[in-house]
Amino acid sequence: MHRSGTSMVSRMLEAGGVFFGSKEKLAGPSADNVLGFWEHEELRQINEKLLSLMQGSWRNPPQVDAQICAQQGNLRAEAEQLISQLSKEGGFWGWKDPRTSLLLPFWKPLLKQPRHWVVCLRHPQEVAESLYQRNGISYLLSSFLWQEYLASICQQLQGEAVLVVAYAEVLKSPLQQANRLAAFLRKPKDSHEASKLNVEKMAAAVEGHLAHHQCHGNFTAWWPGGEELYEQLQACACDQKPWSACAQSLRPPRDSAFSELMAESAHLSEELDIAVHANKDRTNETLLAVQERETMEAELEELKVQLQQAEDLICQRNEELEELQAQMDNLLSRKEVRVGQKVRHLVRRLNPKSTS
Repeated sequence: MHRSGTSMVSRMLEAGGVFFGSKEKLAGPSADNVLGFWEHEELRQINEKLLSLMQGSWRNPPQVDAQICAQQGNLRAEAEQLISQLSKEGGFWGWKDPRTSLLLPFWKPLLKQPRHWVVCLRHPQEVAESLYQRNGISYLLSSFLWQEYLASICQQLQGEAVLVVAYAEVLKSPLQQANRLAAFLRKPKDSHEASKLNVEKMAAAVEGHLAHHQCHGNFTAWWPGGEELYEQLQACACDQKPWSACAQSLRPPRDSAFSELMAESAHLSEELDIAVHANKDRTNETLLAVQERETMEAELEELKVQLQQAEDLICQRNEELEELQAQMDNLLSRKEVRVGQKVRHLVRRLNPKSTS
């Protein structure tokens, strides 16, 4: 499920040596995920197109039909080409996108064995608090989404190689969870690329100070079967139960009226997202304009200081020039007196009878 630590675990895996795609292909950081998402843009676009074709979205999960998935020839060809490209570029590669949890009937037939599935588990209350802060989604709908995503995984991945990683356990014991991940990915034993995983780098990639919305108190927004599903997955995350022990039928109840309400809620939350982002953009533009104005005012003040300094320097130079002019005038006057004296003296020598 979204907001369950998928980016954190992906960051660990990449630090350890798993290839997620070239940097320019991965979704960059944002305000709600400052270190990045580790989601391959092209792969995510395929998932978004699939959900849209089924009249749904990540916050409005459609009823996914394996037959409909199999009919998407163009998208299948695009996905196969992307898988082939990632495999050639990275060797030991993977991808992260929570939407995949809903679209496993599309992806499973395209992936060769051996394949490993890492399921990130976080308490639905923490997920709900995070989604409410980011998208304005209600706790009840967030809880439904959490259960829909996790129940879909339990239903579609029975018999697969699955490791459940708990968000809280990663924050508490990053090295222990890094070792669990590495041991899981090294199966089968002849996995040469997995044997090169750097566990220390994986553990060091965990940024615990970025964790928010920790679970406190009783969660009241459970859907029928949701609490049981969480307990089973938590037991898997603690290696107390095998993956095969997770129930496959704990999907939250849904009827046509609820589906319509969920679709309307998803539409409203998308509009809210757009409005919030537009407001943030306007706020950022205003802040930028204010900063530019402050910068210009500071530059103007600096120019005024420089102008005043220039004026002071000009006044100083003018005073120096006036002083020099006075000295030159004095010298000229003295020179004229001396010249006059010499001329009169010369005239008297040449004409002793002259009186001038």
